[in-house]
Amino acid sequence: MTGMEPALLMAAGSAAGTAASAATAGSTMATVLGGLSTGLSTVGGLAQTMQGMRQSRAQVNAQNQQMMRQHQIQAAQHQVAERERERKRKSQLAAARARLGASGISGTSGSGAALLGGINAGFDRQANDANALFNLSQVQPNLLDDRPQRIRQFTQLGQQVIGMIPG
Repeated sequence: MTGMEPALLMAAGSAAGTAASAATAGSTMATVLGGLSTGLSTVGGLAQTMQGMRQSRAQVNAQNQQMMRQHQIQAAQHQVAERERERKRKSQLAAARARLGASGISGTSGSGAALLGGINAGFDRQANDANALFNLSQVQPNLLDDRPQRIRQFTQLGQQVIGMIPG
């Protein structure tokens, strides 16, 4: 023994410790890089999901806008039909009054009033039926919505439609 053995042993031990520390650091670095890779792929997946959600939202918005345009068109058509129906009512009432007057029958009492009332009642039924159908066309049913308010609303619409069918 030369006396240098303890120093060599310490140097060898120190070198072994440094190598072990380097191996641990390398292993830790590999773990960190693996975690970073996993994190980046998760972020990438989230970005794709967010992009898909934005596209889906855009599609839903486009469909909603299209439905709104269709509802506006239907509402305009309904108003035109109401005006035409009212014009026909006035025309038929005027013609009936003229016939009654030519016959010497008053339109304010008796059979003249009944005739004019019948014409008005017929047009009122047509208007009610058209309004019920229009209201039904404007509702977007969600059959999964089981709130009592929605159930009552669908029941009332059904009753309106059934009421239009002659019994």
